Amino acid sequence: SSSHYGELNFYYFKNDKYEHDFLYKMINDDWIYNFIEVKLNQLVICSIGGDDDSSSNISFINIFDINNRKLNKIGKFIEDGSEFETFSLISEDILAFCHIRNIIFFDINKSYKVVEDIPVYMEDDELDIILCILKYDKNHFITCLSTYEYILWEFNYNDNKMKVNQISRISKQIDNKNFIRCITKDKDGNIISGDNN
Repeated sequence: SSSHYGELNFYYFKNDKYEHDFLYKMINDDWIYNFIEVKLNQLVICSIGGDDDSSSNISFINIFDINNRKLNKIGKFIEDGSEFETFSLISEDILAFCHIRNIIFFDINKSYKVVEDIPVYMEDDELDIILCILKYDKNHFITCLSTYEYILWEFNYNDNKMKVNQISRISKQIDNKNFIRCITKDKDGNIISGDNN
């Protein structure tokens, strides 16, 4: 589990219950917004915080080695006022990180090298940001913007080259006070979303 207090808590399952194993405290008390396991005992963590007592508006991408309990920062992005960062492992090789209005693709097998960085066109550059990303199948993923726009993307990664194409874009604004916070897929391939209300 993680928190906005910069804590990662690890648990193990024993005698039909979870028991606390250890706690890791982030440097500079960075807020943890998201994390996923990309390889066995290796987490990718997105955190927001400061850098050597500077602005607290910086987004970090970190690798955490669970066995060695060691954190390594692999990316740093100026936050530009947004606190929404999201990512998804869209293939065995590619981590897609959504940073405000860009999608940045990392090859996790090549020291998290950035293989592509694409801007996403938005009508309102002041308000529109990418809030969610979902791997749909082996060649497609979906992003959702704060303005209730769903974008279906097709991608292909071969010979260290990433090709990304926007396939379709659907807009369904219900209430401009609501933002979609999560999307998932059911067993029939239907997309399910939830907003902040």
